[in-house]
Amino acid sequence: MESAGSLRQPSDGKERTGFDTTLPEPSDKGRTPSSSGASLPAPAARASTSAWDSASTIATFVVFGVLLVLYVLQQYFAIGTSPERRLFPGHLLRDRTQVLLCVVTAAGTTSLFVVVYYIPIYFQVTLMAAVRLLPFVVIAIAVDLVSGTFLHFLQVYMALYLLASLFIVVGGGPLVVFLDPATSTATIYGLTVLLAVGAGLSMTMGYTIATLTLEARHVAAGLNLQNVAQLGGQVIALGVAGQIYQSTGLRNLNAALAGQGVSSEEIRGAMAGTQSALFDRLEEGPLRERAIVAITDAMQMTMVLVPVSGAVLVLAALCMKRERLFADAVVVGA
Repeated sequence: MESAGSLRQPSDGKERTGFDTTLPEPSDKGRTPSSSGASLPAPAARASTSAWDSASTIATFVVFGVLLVLYVLQQYFAIGTSPERRLFPGHLLRDRTQVLLCVVTAAGTTSLFVVVYYIPIYFQVTLMAAVRLLPFVVIAIAVDLVSGTFLHFLQVYMALYLLASLFIVVGGGPLVVFLDPATSTATIYGLTVLLAVGAGLSMTMGYTIATLTLEARHVAAGLNLQNVAQLGGQVIALGVAGQIYQSTGLRNLNAALAGQGVSSEEIRGAMAGTQSALFDRLEEGPLRERAIVAITDAMQMTMVLVPVSGAVLVLAALCMKRERLFADAVVVGA
């Protein structure tokens, strides 16, 4: 007879470690150097599985830094290519509008992917179905599809980005506070819907604005720069979020399950949610509740990236030109 809140041993006598949550080694196949942040998973994975002062971690960061410097030099001096054909359109970094568009695209992508990756784990931990993320996904996609229409009516893209940033801040700030097991499903729904509107307005609208604010000969380069911002923003956001979630969650779980004979592999598996070997062994009771709170506290720290991305979007929007698009459009039949 086991007491409430104790660890239940596996019936088959075998050690189960749950899901493997370590990041896979990145593959260079099919990637281009213009994918900003494509090398980030390597140091992120190394830092999450090894000590920061270990030789392997230091070597990984050194190699990453050397390759990054070599790539920047190769692109800047157009070595082996030409300024017109280089992968990264560095000449557009002198354009205030294009740089700010990159910032808002990366910020919108951050708010989208942090929620998409970590809210399902929250639903697992609080014993709710992950399918409840669907309202966020559906609304974000719907708003993204009609964002061009909003841009046509408002014309001042600065105002539209400012509106998107307000939705992200208003939805993301309270989400950090209320993301705990006691929060109602309706509250999580409402906050994620606000985030979905903001993310939908900001994550791809930069492509349209880039084509409307650049000369025809620079449009392709502008779209390439938007690709870098979107993909790079996604990778960097998930890399940083993963580091925060893993480090905070492991520290919290180690403290919550101290003295219970739990291995580090089982704790890492528990970070994937309740569908792990560790949660299978945890009886209902205070110990299981402490483990759930430990993981949700780590998610709260991770979700800080969402209101931060909203704040960055606010600052970038305020720095944009107050120009009107479509001002020179010709009205047929006028």
